[in-house]
Amino acid sequence: MKKKRRVMVSHHIRNSITKIMELKDKGAAVFHEFGLDNDEGSGSYSIAIVEWPNGEVESVYVELIRFLDSEVAYEQS
Repeated sequence: MKKKRRVMVSHHIRNSITKIMELKDKGAAVFHEFGLDNDEGSGSYSIAIVEWPNGEVESVYVELIRFLDSEVAYEQS
């Protein structure tokens, strides 16, 4: 059985006092793979495909993930 890696996903939140955007942890998720997304006019950029504990899948900018030491088991189909 292979293992998938856990990641901490961050997001930007505006500080209500300073009005400055701050990077905060959003939560732990399971990393599936890297991908490539295209945006009209501005080219392409790397993304990470992650799965949240509730089963929701999301693509996030790679600079917003941090790999954690722990791993989770999964069965390869």
